[in-house]
Amino acid sequence: MYDKLHHEILDFRKDTKAIMAEMGIIKTQIIDKLKEVITLAIPESSVDIYGSHATQLSLHWSDIDLVLNPPNGSDNPDNWASPLRTIFTALSSEANKCWV
Repeated sequence: MYDKLHHEILDFRKDTKAIMAEMGIIKTQIIDKLKEVITLAIPESSVDIYGSHATQLSLHWSDIDLVLNPPNGSDNPDNWASPLRTIFTALSSEANKCWV
């Protein structure tokens, strides 16, 4: 029983590794584009990855966890409405390009 489980785990790892190699390129492009759009909309901000992608324990169906770090001195969320609208509009525009 343990031998069968061991082989199933090794097979899963092999299959997952191949899929992740392919998906990793795509997810990196998505993350880079998100960071670009966000830093254009909110200059001097930064975007960090956390969760399973940061620890490299993600699978191909895993979500991508990001945190937006505001520029120094912009702790008031009321100041974020316009930049967030800009981000939403830019991302919507990029998404529409993918469907054309």
